[in-house]
Amino acid sequence: MDSSIAQGPDHDRPALGQEFAQFGAGCFWSVELSFQRVAGVTKTE
Repeated sequence: MDSSIAQGPDHDRPALGQEFAQFGAGCFWSVELSFQRVAGVTKTE
């Protein structure tokens, strides 16, 4: 199991007029689909 922690700045920047939120979850939870269905969400990874 890889439990590494980010070791530097996150270079994702929101576009003008947008905000940025970052959530951590296991890939087996399929949270991307839940967030994609939220009005106003423009990107999930």
